[in-house]
Amino acid sequence: MSEKSFKRSRNLLVFTALVIMAVPLESQEYTSLGADSCLSCHGEGSPKPATAIFQTLHASRTDPAAPFSNLQCETCHGPGEDHVFAQQRGNNVLPARTFGIKAETPVAEQNKTCLACHETRGGAGLVR
Repeated sequence: MSEKSFKRSRNLLVFTALVIMAVPLESQEYTSLGADSCLSCHGEGSPKPATAIFQTLHASRTDPAAPFSNLQCETCHGPGEDHVFAQQRGNNVLPARTFGIKAETPVAEQNKTCLACHETRGGAGLVR
């Protein structure tokens, strides 16, 4: 690659990153790679593994009510575009929504996300 081509590629990458940083969450793109894009950093043996979900009904690709049959990780966590690009730049930016006691996402929003599928109708479980 010539120096001129390298500089042009680098400038395009920097411009793209700046544009993405200015994009509001609502307009971020969902990935077509699904969990594959997440597992490169959150796979088994990584510092922050997310593989336990594959042992649950959430990971069913054949159940249309399961998150993984649609947008996979992004069904619950929201678009991961900003998270991925920030991590690649060495910045610690969390996904749009995180879950758990120490999560930055407010409890009400965590519950709303879960209840979108787990709304009880005479019992717990996925709404079908």
